[in-house]
Amino acid sequence: MLRLCAVVLLLCAASAAHPQAWHGPDNAPSPGAPAPATTVSMAPAPGDSDHVRLGKAIARKLMNPEFAAARSQRGRLPPDSFGMPEEAAVREARDKLARVRRAPAGAEVRVIPRVAAAPTIDGQVGGSEWTGALRIALEPARKKAAVLLMVHADQLYLAALAPGDTTETGFDQFRFWYHLELSPFFENERAMIGGRGVPRTLRGVRLPGPGQPVRDNLDPKFLRQDVDWGVHGKLRGASRVDGFRQFEAAIDLAEAGLVPGSTFPAWLEIEGDPETEAGKFKARVNEGEIGSAARPIWLRLTP
Repeated sequence: MLRLCAVVLLLCAASAAHPQAWHGPDNAPSPGAPAPATTVSMAPAPGDSDHVRLGKAIARKLMNPEFAAARSQRGRLPPDSFGMPEEAAVREARDKLARVRRAPAGAEVRVIPRVAAAPTIDGQVGGSEWTGALRIALEPARKKAAVLLMVHADQLYLAALAPGDTTETGFDQFRFWYHLELSPFFENERAMIGGRGVPRTLRGVRLPGPGQPVRDNLDPKFLRQDVDWGVHGKLRGASRVDGFRQFEAAIDLAEAGLVPGSTFPAWLEIEGDPETEAGKFKARVNEGEIGSAARPIWLRLTP
């Protein structure tokens, strides 16, 4: 974790266009690590399960020689990958699994309503433009943070409110994690909006080691985590401090594989000002969160 944070902070310091520290999985390899070379075919084959098709599609994308070379560049953020030809096969396989996903028996499913008008994505959460949204209080309750969600046309809109964060400084960031544990080869996708309103997307993936085939019933301990950056091209976001920190985001449903009428697991969190000691960073501090990777909340998109 310390190595990952150090790499991310160096990347952000080197690029004024990306001042925000973007957080990937705690135990992932360093961002930009090249895909391992393999002689095993990753072409789809008759009889492949839907999970294997997804895993092979991810592997083919990460094995693209130009993409692997770009990801190996140190001192810069990995390139966006949403426009790669190989991404289409990943989305097709992802969407097939997402469409049939169901919440566990007994789980509470919160419905994201469909509204008549879209909000303006300017980082200022006006009350009237978010009328009708699903409001979820975050924890701890004493911080009074909340998230609003609603659907209009082909977009999922999210707003995040952090009344306890009243400064322009800090590692402010709103994170929305979804498609959690969709497949043994697909850990999650996440949309993130930084304090300056810069949107970013990541996809957590897991693949076998070099020379190993993608197949069903692999032991999880032999799968290697990786991060695919910039998997969306249409994500919009904004953030500002208007009395307190606020975020707004618009996610293209098709691009994210969030099908109207579908149910999916998620978790949400707002990071605020860090804890410091003698003017130096000591620890990250969340203004609010709900769910987790292990214990997500379940959401359903109104058709």
